[in-house]
Amino acid sequence: MSVAVLTRSPYGEMQTRLKAPDPRAIVSPSSYDAGARTVEAIVATENPIERWGANEVLIVTKAAVDLTRTANGRMAFLLNHDPNRPIGNVVKVSIEAEQLVAVLRFADTPEGRKAEGQVARGELSQFSIGYRVRKWDERHSPSGIDTVRAVEWEIYEVSLVSIPADKAAVVRSLKGPHSMDPEDEIVLDQHDDTNVPAAQDNPGPQTRAERSRARTITNIGQRAGMTQARIDQAIAAGTAVENFRAAAFEALTSRQGQEPLAPQIPDFMVLRDEGDSKISAMASELMRRMAGENRPRTASAQRYFGTSLVEMAAEATGHRGRIGNSPAERERILKRAFHSTSDFPAMFETATNGRMAERYVSAQPTYRLLCRRRDLSDYRPAPHYRPGDMPALEKLVEGGEITFGTFSESREYLMVAPYAQGIAFSRQMLVNDDYGAIDDLLNSYGERVIAFEERLFWTLVLSAAKAGPTLQSTGRAIFNTTDGSLAAAGGDISTATAGAARAAMRKQKSLDGLFVQSEPKFIVTGPDKETAADTLLAAIVPNEVSKANPFAGALTKVVSPEIPDNSWYLFADPAKVPAFIYSLLEGYTAPRLTLHSPFETQGLRAKVEHDVGFAAIDFRGAYRNPGPA
Repeated sequence: MSVAVLTRSPYGEMQTRLKAPDPRAIVSPSSYDAGARTVEAIVATENPIERWGANEVLIVTKAAVDLTRTANGRMAFLLNHDPNRPIGNVVKVSIEAEQLVAVLRFADTPEGRKAEGQVARGELSQFSIGYRVRKWDERHSPSGIDTVRAVEWEIYEVSLVSIPADKAAVVRSLKGPHSMDPEDEIVLDQHDDTNVPAAQDNPGPQTRAERSRARTITNIGQRAGMTQARIDQAIAAGTAVENFRAAAFEALTSRQGQEPLAPQIPDFMVLRDEGDSKISAMASELMRRMAGENRPRTASAQRYFGTSLVEMAAEATGHRGRIGNSPAERERILKRAFHSTSDFPAMFETATNGRMAERYVSAQPTYRLLCRRRDLSDYRPAPHYRPGDMPALEKLVEGGEITFGTFSESREYLMVAPYAQGIAFSRQMLVNDDYGAIDDLLNSYGERVIAFEERLFWTLVLSAAKAGPTLQSTGRAIFNTTDGSLAAAGGDISTATAGAARAAMRKQKSLDGLFVQSEPKFIVTGPDKETAADTLLAAIVPNEVSKANPFAGALTKVVSPEIPDNSWYLFADPAKVPAFIYSLLEGYTAPRLTLHSPFETQGLRAKVEHDVGFAAIDFRGAYRNPGPA
């Protein structure tokens, strides 16, 4: 997209609009004050702006506009609404005759000085604002063109822009925003006759040109803080306006370098980019439909209630014609949207990724119960240090010296690996607005990813003939009799075997020889031993104390079909004594979908990528019994 401009939306927060500049709005910046390094500008008006079949109006009254953030000059003055490109601060904002007028001060930074020069030379003179609407008022018209009015809103920032939606948002002129002498060129200032020698009553072309030159040089020199003697000298010498403008700007920047003005870049809140806001609003509504009509609607997506996927595509691409009812017409619009540089592909990705993430995060696979999570910043092996106990306290004799102990450490390595697969959304799903089918597809693939992760985890646990991976800190498999993490002989789940397993875990010691308090929390079995686990955990009311079940309510049962035999496990709480860790790539909390082949003949193709890894880190948090033969 070539230009992104913040402007009004009838229901969402921000929208994108591309407009050609209005020649009338490019005026001489007569309100620019070189000494104060400020400019006065009209930044918003009540001019209606047509968008998506409605006229949008931003009401500019004291009752409608919240100017709280403009107090104390702490509002940001940005370039093209980019929060990373501050060029100064907003000194003051006032309301005058249904116009929002701002006094803007340029910062003494490279970007601020560059922007100031462009305004001083008349190269940039148009403005836009970032704001959040709290209340909209919709008015219907018999003509079919409704009006949507922002009646309660708050301004967040002011930006110098190339192409505003509101053509009246310009540098303020002493003669008004659109006034300009047709015989005068566009210069640093709107012309006035101050300190300009009087000309004859009926000047000829040459006299008019000379008078214009003198007037222009006078204004440029005064705004640049030049002495009157230098201005008069330039007029008398016949200096061309362009040459004098260059000299004035050089003098201005030189003086600024000697008298720096500390930039006042406040801490401020900037609204999202208009494209991001539209994407968010559309995506929110699309996610709601995929999740089902009972899901609550969000205020930001109100604009798109009842708007079909095809209509969203039409808005994203600027389609202004009638949307036909035929499948061919709807498919044509969708193809254009997916192939264009509009926001529509990003919106569709945002919605489908959001819905897939919801499914993924809400799932409860066994590995999330049994593993601690630690995300990694890249694909390289990352060391995991398990600190030992703190050094033991030592008795301090009178006059004795305090000694400093050290921590013991064991080190294992974690790593994530990238995985990917392609999926396809059929033409029928998209053309028919079949959100249920889209959600079913995402749900199915989300379940597929979870099942894949389960397989990765249990493949690791059951590796090396079910002894598990080898730990670098011990050189032994995680389940072994030497470290007390494996039963010497297999046995069925019973009070006796579970008691022996629990005792073995509680006897585990740290690297420094202290007990680690490895208390079992989960009993884990395959399908073949699930009933035996239920029996162990069953709450019964015995007629004798000796017959009471000590494990009733003491453990949580976990069943995984990945366990193919009679073996069973006890696991400690991974938040306290983890035996395994699973890792995702930082910044990615779920699988991510990316459009791959936009809307081919048979539909839309996408790729699903996911980064995940599993590692064993300590034998003390788990115990295995091979079960009966």
